Amino acid sequence: MKCEYCMGTLSLEDEYCPHCGQPNKHAKQHIKDMKRYQSEFENTRKYVYEKTGRYTDTTVRVIVIAVLIVMIMVTFLIGANSWSIRSSWRRASANRHYAKYSKIMDQYLAEEDYLSFNTFCNENYIRSYEEPYKEKYCLVIQIAGSYSTVQDALLYYCFLEDEDYIEQAVDRTVDALDYFYRYYLNQDDYYTDLYGESEIFEQAASVMEYNIEQMLVAYGNFTQEEAATLPALSKTKKAVLLEEKLEEKMQNE
Repeated sequence: MKCEYCMGTLSLEDEYCPHCGQPNKHAKQHIKDMKRYQSEFENTRKYVYEKTGRYTDTTVRVIVIAVLIVMIMVTFLIGANSWSIRSSWRRASANRHYAKYSKIMDQYLAEEDYLSFNTFCNENYIRSYEEPYKEKYCLVIQIAGSYSTVQDALLYYCFLEDEDYIEQAVDRTVDALDYFYRYYLNQDDYYTDLYGESEIFEQAASVMEYNIEQMLVAYGNFTQEEAATLPALSKTKKAVLLEEKLEEKMQNE
């Protein structure tokens, strides 16, 4: 382009004419426009980078969460299948070892060691409702489990030292006793009608009932007569008697 003063040659980038030194008004506007365009370009580029970064962060989070969910589901499914497989294997193992296990079980029953009998059945996955154990041991396995629950509750009840837990000890004990008496001492014939009583069951029930009474007499502040009345009492009356005896015991200690 030509300088309007000296007609010398100059470019848009020349703020002043290199020939006459006069200001180039076209260059001034050009430079101003270029700065504006540069500023707009930088702002646009910054906006694009920020938006892209946010979308990228969000995408990464979504992917990570999705992967974690999939991993949790896979772990759950593997765990569930593993438990099922392990249970099936243990039941099959118990069935294969019936001849061996039944001798050990008979020995515990002969010794009237029903707590060890229950522990042995649990440890070896022996189930009362499955063959070949069902026919001979069904009810005695079930009553041994209930008896174990009663013994745990009585230990907590008889040796309680904190008065703040009297109600808890009574509730736990009365629940265990009521279930034991109701379903296994012929107050409710559900199990005996369903599976039929056997000699080993009758013997076990008699010994367990006696042991419960003696524990209450020895450690629970019961008289022999009071302990003997428990099976015939309602659940509410059992609870009242147990609470009275426990409070008396703790006051005397």
